[in-house]
Amino acid sequence: MFLAQTLGLYFVILGALVLLRQSSMLKVFSNLTKSPLALYLIALLELIAGLMLTVAYPQIGTDVAGVLSLIGYMLIVESVFYLGVPLGISRKFINKFNTAQWYVAGSVAAIALGGYLAGMGFGYL
Repeated sequence: MFLAQTLGLYFVILGALVLLRQSSMLKVFSNLTKSPLALYLIALLELIAGLMLTVAYPQIGTDVAGVLSLIGYMLIVESVFYLGVPLGISRKFINKFNTAQWYVAGSVAAIALGGYLAGMGFGYL
């Protein structure tokens, strides 16, 4: 339950911060595409985090372990995409989703997912 608690709180906090600071986040991610090294390092961190989650929780499901597994697989897919495609394609992909509408949708999803994980992890759900 440690990971559910930790990642749950992380998603709630990050989702709320992104909602509150959308304009700053838009700038951060548009500038991220200008730094191939930063993009590469983030993809490597995503890959290791995804591998750790999927090794610890290999079965996707609706329970906490299954949700952590799904997050892990999503991290792996995203990281392999960024590591495998040319930089120009990564830039176009990031710029396509670097909009206020996507930030609102992602923030709401992160808060909901974080609330579920934290609630389950701390025994409130």
